[in-house]
This record gives sequence, structure tokens and C-alpha cells, in this order.
Amino acid sequence: MSGLIGAAFALLLALLLKHIALQKTPSLEFCTVCLFAYGPYFLAEGLHLSGIMAILSSGLVMSHYAHYNLSIMTQVTVQQVFRTFAFLAESCVFAYLGMAIFSFNHNFQPAFIIWSLILCLVGRGLNIGLLSLLANRFRTHKITFQQQFIMWFSGLRGAIAFALALHLPFDSETKHVIVSATLVIVLFTVVCLGGSTTHAIKVWY
Repeated sequence: MSGLIGAAFALLLALLLKHIALQKTPSLEFCTVCLFAYGPYFLAEGLHLSGIMAILSSGLVMSHYAHYNLSIMTQVTVQQVFRTFAFLAESCVFAYLGMAIFSFNHNFQPAFIIWSLILCLVGRGLNIGLLSLLANRFRTHKITFQQQFIMWFSGLRGAIAFALALHLPFDSETKHVIVSATLVIVLFTVVCLGGSTTHAIKVWY
């Protein structure tokens, strides 16, 4: 449901930009994009749904349909402003993750953490393998096994997963177990997998 809300906002913006001449006023055009970009988040949160999933689906749909209906000036402005905010937000998230190590009341369950990590890696591998197999049926340039491996190896990060874990509607004890496990998995994927991605690329290519 959250994804549908985000997609609906993005499609509505695409239609609005296509049929209303906002290109003559770039400042109004930019403000409209910002309103429709963050509107799904606030609506989903107000309906007690996932604002993160709403804004994620909104961004995906906007990049394919709404972006090309913008004027050239607004396209450049949107790209640069959102890229800057994305960098700042990512920096804040990882700073928050670092502080969470020492400030949260953790409840580490080694078996749960290990199985969660294994299932995340297996699930991502199946996801990439099956989707690549499907995509290769329609692509001229196939996604090679080496590329699939690098996507699997380097793709897990978990900032969104950590944010979702913090909003789980569970009791305190269960939530502490899940948040602690998510934090360990995020740190492992960022430090170990992310830190060795460059070496993995050199080995495979």
C-alpha cells in the first residue's frame, strides 16, 4: 500500500508537469517537485504505513516519468539539490548508526544474528540471480555472472533496514533484539563487504 501511494504521487506529478506549463516559472516547478516528492512520506506516516517505502517508490517512478517533463534548468537544479541532500542524509544516517552502537540498549542474540545474515545473503543472491535471468531474456547486452556477483557482494548496506527496524511495532524486548541484529548486519556489510568491494572487482575483472 505504501508503494502504491508513492507511485500515485509520482504519476500525478508527471501528468501535472506534462499538461500544465510550469516550465515558464522554474522556482514554482522546483517547489512542486519537492512537494510531490515528500508528500507520499507524510501521507503514509499519517496513515500509519511505511513512509520510507512510499518515498522510495515515488522516487523510482518520478525518475522514469516525471523527470523528463521538467525544463532543462529544473532538471539540473533538482539533480544537484537532491544529490546534495542525499549525501547529507546518508552522512547523518551513518553517523547515527555509529552513535547507536554505544547509546542503545542492545540485546545481542548470536544465533539470530548469524541466521539473519545468512538469510539476507541467500535472499539477495536469489533475488539478483532470478531477476538477472529474467532481464537477460530481453537484453542485448547480458548481465554476466561476474556482474551479478559484484551486485550481490557490494549491494547490501542496510540504512533503510535499520530505519525500518526502529519503527517496528513490537514490544521493547523483541525490538531490541531486532534492532541489535540489524545494526550488526549493517556494520558487517558496510565494513567487511563494502570495504573489500574494490578488491573483489579487481579479482573478478
